[in-house]
Amino acid sequence: MRAPAPEPAGPFDPGWGPPRLDLPLSWSFPLCRFLGLEIRLHLFFLAVILIELSRAALAGREAGADIPLGVAWTAVGLALLFGSVLLHELARCLVTRRLGGSAGLILAWPLGGLADPVPPEDSGGALRSALAGLVANVALALVLGGLLWFETADSVVALPGLFDGEAILDGLFATAGSWWLTLLFIAQWMNGLVLVANLLPILPFDGGRILEALIRRFRPRTTAMRITERVGGIGAIALGVASILLAEGVWSAYLIAVAFFCGYVCFGAGRRRAFTEAFLESFDGDWSPVEDDPEVVGRIGSGEGATKRQGPSDEEVDALLDKIRTSGAGSLSWRERRVLRRATRHRRGH
Repeated sequence: MRAPAPEPAGPFDPGWGPPRLDLPLSWSFPLCRFLGLEIRLHLFFLAVILIELSRAALAGREAGADIPLGVAWTAVGLALLFGSVLLHELARCLVTRRLGGSAGLILAWPLGGLADPVPPEDSGGALRSALAGLVANVALALVLGGLLWFETADSVVALPGLFDGEAILDGLFATAGSWWLTLLFIAQWMNGLVLVANLLPILPFDGGRILEALIRRFRPRTTAMRITERVGGIGAIALGVASILLAEGVWSAYLIAVAFFCGYVCFGAGRRRAFTEAFLESFDGDWSPVEDDPEVVGRIGSGEGATKRQGPSDEEVDALLDKIRTSGAGSLSWRERRVLRRATRHRRGH
């Protein structure tokens, strides 16, 4: 029996090579594996960690300073931010698996995850997958807020102003007598940042994924992707302008960096989508399996009673397109060409 064809290599396989400027997802390094998921840290997150620890070391513990936490509590806060992001992404991945999709990677950046799990093809599955992380953050916020309110009866502590320096400082002073209340307060603050950011309808935030899933209920998938990319690009510009006009200090710098990164992700997604559409068109044409090939017949069925297959996943198609960019179209095997032809017919059917 013929050995099964190997799965296309993805951008995080061991042999992928160094980061590429055109692939923001490749700007990362591995941390560990958990529940069958590879957990990676994006270089953007590493930069935030180094900047914040340096600022804390320079500011010290002086009350009213720009960084009132000190180095130790700043490190704890960054660890709690990572924990909130990890909870968010674990919820997305586990729900996606529960729905019948696949998930093998968590790529953490300061406000969420960059690597998408692959939900079922229907828009309902994509919507539930995108909502899962937000639901997890809301649940955590309710638990933390309830505990803080029960102990302090202070709304500023239970629901901290995420971007209000004075409110954060008031909350830290209000919980200063108890290390575990301070821990809960900082956890609530970090979790709130992740929750609010992911409501924005901008890729790579969950709000962008939710917007695409909702549009797919009424329009073809390609159209939904195109609209989401444009809305995200406009949103990134608006976020950048608002950061310049309204934010101050390091918050302004961070928000501008986030706006630039989101705009780059939306622009890159648009370029990859356009390249995918143009290239799949070149693979259009009739194709039928060889009758005596048991591997082909076993995979796609034969005769009128065969079950209709879903099209190839975006991960498969992206991996093949990356191979074409690197080695040219001539490097594709006949099985890989078959995958691209099937992807073309599947996308036209949506």
